[in-house]
Amino acid sequence: MAEKFSKRDHEKYVASNLIKSLNLPYEFDRMGNDKNEPDVIFKDQSKTLGIEICLAYYDNTDARQEW
Repeated sequence: MAEKFSKRDHEKYVASNLIKSLNLPYEFDRMGNDKNEPDVIFKDQSKTLGIEICLAYYDNTDARQEW
């Protein structure tokens, strides 16, 4: 059976792959605080980049089954 990842693991995975795919010079810094920050925070030498990961579901039941 496939290993289940947490929502936070999924957010970090997707954001990290986006950075890699776009060949951006940012490195993972930390996860956002879930209140007033994006999901994942990256930094380079002089800038900070926040990425918010959004998922779409058919309905609430579909979303509940996923997480």
